[in-house]
Amino acid sequence: ETGTYLGDTTKFLAKQFPKSLIYSLEPDKKLFQFTKLRLKRFKNIRLVNASSEEYFDKIVKDQKNTTNFWLDGHFSGDVTFKGNQISPILIELEIIEKYIKQMPSICVFVDDIRDFNNDLKSGYPSRDLLVNWAIKNNLMWNIEFDIFIAKSH
Repeated sequence: ETGTYLGDTTKFLAKQFPKSLIYSLEPDKKLFQFTKLRLKRFKNIRLVNASSEEYFDKIVKDQKNTTNFWLDGHFSGDVTFKGNQISPILIELEIIEKYIKQMPSICVFVDDIRDFNNDLKSGYPSRDLLVNWAIKNNLMWNIEFDIFIAKSH
């Protein structure tokens, strides 16, 4: 997961998949500290105080099993982290693509798809970019609610 925020998704994943290791990246120091305390009872969570640009590659390169990615590390107002880029999605997808062949099956969830409108002011690429990435990597894709989903056949 990129973009832990308050840890709701991280907590949900840890409960749903107790035998899986859940990595979550949160670059904001205050949110990281808050969430670290909130989720300390979960032994299957690895919370990292870093942005996806800094640390995502280190996690993905070691994935050899079926892997799910929840990509939500983009600035969306309030206290969410705003780094050099509003949305690091292009970097995240590039990293997944680099290691995709070593994972037998993947599912990529991109949250807040409503923001992906190719508006230079927003900093988000177009939805077409996500669709083309999925097709290029031989993934099925669809949009449910506000989430883009690309997964192995």
